[in-house]
Amino acid sequence: KVDDIDVFFIGPSDLSQSMGFPGRYDEPSVAHAIGSTFDKISKAGQIAGTPGNADKISSVLNRGVLYTYTHASKLLASGADVFFSAARS
Repeated sequence: KVDDIDVFFIGPSDLSQSMGFPGRYDEPSVAHAIGSTFDKISKAGQIAGTPGNADKISSVLNRGVLYTYTHASKLLASGADVFFSAARS
């Protein structure tokens, strides 16, 4: 446990790059590193953080991640997709 740190943030892009698999978050070794790190952070009673998007948010939250962020443009685009899909139906 580390005192005075609010969030241990895992950046999948940075991690996959440093592991030699740029942008390949589903590469087994990268996915394992991310998942096991989330588990260790949560088991230590600390808060894990990572970026989130509509496709991954459920799985990220189910892994015990309590802090996520996304870009406002992604939220707006996702909402616009839902809105215009409803308008077309």
